[in-house]
Amino acid sequence: MAGIAFALICIVIWLLPASAAGHLPYDRGAIAAGEWWRLWSGHAVHYTFSQLLSDAGMVALLGYAIENHFGRLRLALLLAAAPVVISVALYFSVPAMAVYSGASAMAAMLWSLGCCLVISKAPRISALFWLAIVFLVALLAKTAVEAAGLGPSFSTLPEGVQVAWPAHLFGALLGIAAFFFRETGSTKPAADELAENPNE
Repeated sequence: MAGIAFALICIVIWLLPASAAGHLPYDRGAIAAGEWWRLWSGHAVHYTFSQLLSDAGMVALLGYAIENHFGRLRLALLLAAAPVVISVALYFSVPAMAVYSGASAMAAMLWSLGCCLVISKAPRISALFWLAIVFLVALLAKTAVEAAGLGPSFSTLPEGVQVAWPAHLFGALLGIAAFFFRETGSTKPAADELAENPNE
């Protein structure tokens, strides 16, 4: 449900008046001036309706697919914290990026996390195992192509707005990191742990 909830937040923000929505995108100058909420809200505001459908739809679908395997509570906490983590990484490592809007980094994070979960659980000789590896490599390759400015663009962004590949890269790496962080702790989803320890 966390992925669906994030997608619904994106939709609600899309419906806001332009005067209100204008205070939400990631804006480096505004953040430096103290508008810290943009570190989070920038990932929930979109340039176009097609971008909204693409990003929010992917977050909802991927979140729904992996939440029982990653843990509902873990996924909710990840989706709550990830926008800030990615924005802070952008702020300090990509000073040339003045503005950013969209949930594509969240989608990249869930994509890489989902691939890692499948790779860890599927039998090594199964087609699903190798398909997950292909999908993970494809995500990283797509990001590399975007960074190099090569290949055709399938972006739903308006003309003149470039794909924010560093945000996608940080999202993908955060998804991988979230998987390994989960693996270093309990190997059971948070929902299962709660069911087994209802009084804790």
